Amino acid sequence: MGETYGERESSGIGSNNLKQCFSINTAYLPLKVLYFLYLAGEASFLVFLSVFMRHLGLSTQQSGILFAVHRSLGIIASPVFGAISDKTGRPKTVLIALLLAASFTSLSLLSVPVQSYQRVVESVRLETHNTKEMKYNITTENMKNLTIEVKQTEQYDITFWVSLSLLTVAAFFYTSPISIIEATTYKILGAKDKHNYGLQRLWGSIGFGIASVLSGYLKDFFTSFSDATTSNIQFIPSFGGAWLFWILSAVVVSKLPVANCLSEPILLRNIKGVITSQKFVSFLTLVAFFYGYALSLSYSYGYWLAEEKLNASSATLGIASLCGSLVDIPFFLGSGFLIQKCGHLSLLLFCQIIFAIRLYFLSIITKAWQFIILEAMRGINWGLMWPVACSYTVCISPKKLEATTMGIMYATTHGLGYSFGSLFGGYLFKEFGSEQMFFISFVLVLSSSVLYLLITLLVRVFFQKDTLSNVQVDENEELKKLSKSGNHKLGPVEHRAHRADEDDKIQQQQNFITHETRAL
Repeated sequence: MGETYGERESSGIGSNNLKQCFSINTAYLPLKVLYFLYLAGEASFLVFLSVFMRHLGLSTQQSGILFAVHRSLGIIASPVFGAISDKTGRPKTVLIALLLAASFTSLSLLSVPVQSYQRVVESVRLETHNTKEMKYNITTENMKNLTIEVKQTEQYDITFWVSLSLLTVAAFFYTSPISIIEATTYKILGAKDKHNYGLQRLWGSIGFGIASVLSGYLKDFFTSFSDATTSNIQFIPSFGGAWLFWILSAVVVSKLPVANCLSEPILLRNIKGVITSQKFVSFLTLVAFFYGYALSLSYSYGYWLAEEKLNASSATLGIASLCGSLVDIPFFLGSGFLIQKCGHLSLLLFCQIIFAIRLYFLSIITKAWQFIILEAMRGINWGLMWPVACSYTVCISPKKLEATTMGIMYATTHGLGYSFGSLFGGYLFKEFGSEQMFFISFVLVLSSSVLYLLITLLVRVFFQKDTLSNVQVDENEELKKLSKSGNHKLGPVEHRAHRADEDDKIQQQQNFITHETRAL
């Protein structure tokens, strides 16, 4: 199928692959542009979102609630829209509608009112050698001996509720397109070219990095023209940028070389075989979930930590994001090669452990430049981890249900895991501080990796016996389903072709299981 859309791109990590990466391939150009624009919009929207909440006057716990609620919708939205895309056979129409809705709801966040900076003084403790003098005359010199303990009272006022409402609507739309985009990409590439996924996806990292730096500098520029405590003008580059990039993404989607029609009925019940299989359940609960948890801490509190504790400027945060995006590129380039050589399971474990190490260093850093270095580790945490996770999901997905399966994986990662990270991370941040929050999370993610390794080792002897019937269509029931449709009656020739197509899918999954077992 990949040959149908154009020349195949090379794989591997050599100089020829790097040259191919930056050359213009008209067959796959719409995919590259789509990833660039969509993730540039996500960077504009997401990178400074936690900073925006802090600007509004919200506490870390309130921010955690907002992140958790709006991400929780991804649990529902991603699989639902993925299933709609599969069932209707109209991925382009679904994508365009989602992108347009996400763009305008993102822009509406600029209307959120800034919370008044009121504080409740719990107690005042005076420490001075001359209390009488301090009582009647507090001078600049004596102020250094004045200690005031102030505790902020959380206000669930109009700022919080408006933020919750708008973020809820925005998240319902902007968290859904990526799973459909990923499935559509694999469909366009085909079975022979699926290892070139990274060559398309890396352009998303380039767009993410460029938009992050641009938003950071423009935010600093707009800050000089507004009152930082009462105005949202400084966030126009963030939410306005997301609006622009997602509008352009919708235009590019209309040019994708994929049919917007349904060739045969899709049996959604076949997904049951995947979500009940041993390897997919362990992957979702111990890898995808905790991967989303770690991502949540990085985005929700990593930048908050850098700005508040390390006194990093918006430009510095943008540079840190750019560095992470640039390091993504070689890992996206080599992801196909590494999957072929090492297998999915080994790479999933490696990336998860590296993410745990990154969380540990976030608990001990003291300088802004150290945060930039840690963001560079995102090349492994995202540039390698995400292509491996997507490829693994596609490999175990039933035919024609890639978008649905991808939606389940995305919902677990960016829905359940991300929501738990926002809530639990916010609680840890409030009760113990940022250092302990990241250290406890380091222990959790590392423990999940070790547990996943142990479970995988225990059940790998059963991999060859793992019933492929879980992902194989029940032929008799499918023929009954097809016979009810006037447009899908199978004659002898069509039946043999359909049978051969299913046998090819089963053979691919047998080869996949054998390769994973040997690699591990």
